[in-house]
Amino acid sequence: MTKRRQLPSKAFTINAPWTALVPVSGWRHYRISATIPASRSDTKLPMIEMMAVCDRAVRFWLSKQELVADLNWVTGWRD
Repeated sequence: MTKRRQLPSKAFTINAPWTALVPVSGWRHYRISATIPASRSDTKLPMIEMMAVCDRAVRFWLSKQELVADLNWVTGWRD
């Protein structure tokens, strides 16, 4: 059984900063630009839209569980 990371709830608010340890679409620094609660999501999971800080056209959706479980993502800005 894998241990789940405990993250503060503010890590999932609009404009919360996240860093991809492995670049995604050429960028590492993202912020949360939108959220969809589980009750309104097609997947029945809370969904989060990530937007690259340096290129607002780079956006993608992922579930909150994917963001928490993936060790390639950390909260805040990192070099």
